[in-house]
Amino acid sequence: MYKMMVSSFYNTLINKDESIALDTMLNIDRIRSKGILFTVSTSALFRTIIYYNDSYVFSDYISCYNGAYLYDMNNDKVLYKKNIPVTTLKKLIKLKGFDMAFCTLNDTYYIGRSYNYDFSIEITDLDDFVSFHKNDIYQIIIHYKKKDLDEIIKYIKQFNVNYFFKTNGKDTFIEIIYKDIDKLNSIKMICDKKKIKLNEVVSVGGNSNDLNLISNTIGNCVKNGEKEVKKAAKYVTKLDRSLGVNEVILKYFEV
Repeated sequence: MYKMMVSSFYNTLINKDESIALDTMLNIDRIRSKGILFTVSTSALFRTIIYYNDSYVFSDYISCYNGAYLYDMNNDKVLYKKNIPVTTLKKLIKLKGFDMAFCTLNDTYYIGRSYNYDFSIEITDLDDFVSFHKNDIYQIIIHYKKKDLDEIIKYIKQFNVNYFFKTNGKDTFIEIIYKDIDKLNSIKMICDKKKIKLNEVVSVGGNSNDLNLISNTIGNCVKNGEKEVKKAAKYVTKLDRSLGVNEVILKYFEV
């Protein structure tokens, strides 16, 4: 019997128009009414997921910034958080010449191009920004071109960070969080709390930051997911994004 379902958010639970399919919403409600926990595991801002929950309450737990911030929705409680230390933040900022974004709980601050971030604010004074937000940065995003990738990796490997590669259309970027953190670790925290085994967790995603989670649970990949994630998954959906999530629900749960 499966006791929890975990879904990635961008390119998985929500569609290109940022909606959640009605059938998916209804079936999430149905499995939650049977006591199945539903968790969103994402690189997105905490504020973004809360925004969706304001109009449609669907998540028991929210794991943001690839696991750096874990929140219990039912008890209105932070279970875990780990920001990027200010010393590391200052060093990463020294990597000049790239568009960068810095994710707090509520906003995305950026240098260079905006890239349509959620709740985005342009940084006008970098020193003031670091001084004010030095303990509130959970994720850094660096946009790059293929020719610059080796330079970026060589630089960030000097520090105590974990990182994931992602693409969005023609854009390529790296998401950086504190060391030893990823989506799987945050889900393990919930499992330990609720006495759930990893083989009782059904997961669905499609990006490289989902790979460890999908490989260690009953992992599924949406049709539009990346090749390496599809290879690791036990099942690849026939449908994209939100309808793919619904397909996973119908495969594993009675609704």
